[in-house]
Order: sequence, then structure tokens, then C-alpha cells
Amino acid sequence: MAGTYDVPAGARDMASAAARMKEATYVELRATHFAQMEQPDVVHQLLLEFVEHVG
Repeated sequence: MAGTYDVPAGARDMASAAARMKEATYVELRATHFAQMEQPDVVHQLLLEFVEHVG
């Protein structure tokens, strides 16, 4: 997960990193580095899905 407007951890770099991982998924949110505060419900749902996947 990356924020479109994230400066310290840019979305392009996060997408590139995810593309190099075997089972990675990538989600880009319209957010900054503080996506968890800007879109808490979406981030929470993504975390629940991740936990279920790695369960």
C-alpha cells in the first residue's frame, strides 16, 4: 500500500518493490505518508485482508 502523494516513500518506488516480490499485491491510495490517518477504514480493511492471506 502506498499513498499517491507520499514523499518519503513514493508510490512509484513502492509499486516497483511490490512488482519484484513473488506474491505481493499493491494498492495505491489517494493519500500522503499518513494514509493510515487519512483513510483509516481502507487501511484497516487492507490489513485484515493481509492477515487472512498470511494466516
